[in-house]
Amino acid sequence: MLGLGLALALAGPAPPAEPARPVPEASSAPATATSSAPVPADSSAPAPADSSAPAPADSSASVPATIRAEPVGRAPVPEASLPAPVSGARPTDPGAQGRRGPMRVRLAVDLPIIALGMSVALGIELVAAEQRWAGCGSCRGAELNALDRTVLGKHDPRARTYSDIGMVALVALPFALDLGDVLIQRARDRSTLKRRHLGGWGRDIVVLLETFAVNYAATNLVKIAVQRPRPYSYDPDTSVGDPQAGDARLSFFSGHTSTSFAMAAAYASLYQARHPRSRWVAPVWVLGLSLASTVAVARVEAGKHFWTDVIVGAVAGASIGLAVPALHRSERLGDRLALRLAPTRHGSLLMMQGRF
Repeated sequence: MLGLGLALALAGPAPPAEPARPVPEASSAPATATSSAPVPADSSAPAPADSSAPAPADSSASVPATIRAEPVGRAPVPEASLPAPVSGARPTDPGAQGRRGPMRVRLAVDLPIIALGMSVALGIELVAAEQRWAGCGSCRGAELNALDRTVLGKHDPRARTYSDIGMVALVALPFALDLGDVLIQRARDRSTLKRRHLGGWGRDIVVLLETFAVNYAATNLVKIAVQRPRPYSYDPDTSVGDPQAGDARLSFFSGHTSTSFAMAAAYASLYQARHPRSRWVAPVWVLGLSLASTVAVARVEAGKHFWTDVIVGAVAGASIGLAVPALHRSERLGDRLALRLAPTRHGSLLMMQGRF
């Protein structure tokens, strides 16, 4: 105590206190002044909150700018997870599409198919014409199903003539009607590209020829493989045809019927593809399939085929008549289909939209 008093006496009077400086507000930089008096640390008591400490950063400031605002109750979805729809659609001129026609062909592929189909079909016809067999002496009508047994004994020559004329008409009419349709569209077109309409008709011709050739070959291949006797073969005294000729055992399935349905379905498909919104689409389908059905019934009444022959022939022919034009549609798959990735709460959903 004596030393401390001596030191104070030697120091002399204390200098005047400086005026107090303004204390910065709490929102400014945090204060760093410390007290000279020691404060005992109490580990058990929690440290008092320092109001001058910087406020925690707002969580919204760290959210990327690519986060979209979503309704309450939904998790925000990054825009990066919403890719543009995958589609190969390109802006096209509707008028140009109509001039080129709805079909697309590759002559390097289609012409060999046509040639092969016709060669196979005609070759089978020639081989069958030269063959002879012992006839259907062992055939029993009781072994037939109830529907086919009703055909035995039928031999209407007028029905046979009608079936021949009807099949030829259904083969020729699609070519003529399609040409007339194209010429009408060409006459209505006032642009300088009207000559392209005939190119579209040429592609339709290739599709129709390919339909005929594929159906012709498929029908004859099944005929020669099955070798089912015709209805008149069950009657040795029939006047419908020679029961011992090679053609007498080529009943399944009906070539007249399959050809009629194939060409009717092919032309209706071409017309619908060219005029998708026309009011005549349904009548073209109904009229074509109705005419083909009359040919099928006439083949039964003529005693040339059983009911099962014409039923299977109608299904096979219509299937080929639908498939061949569908494979030649000028619209690419990417133009008719669109894929979308839609976000969901638990992931993403792949959606496909198409026009068929």
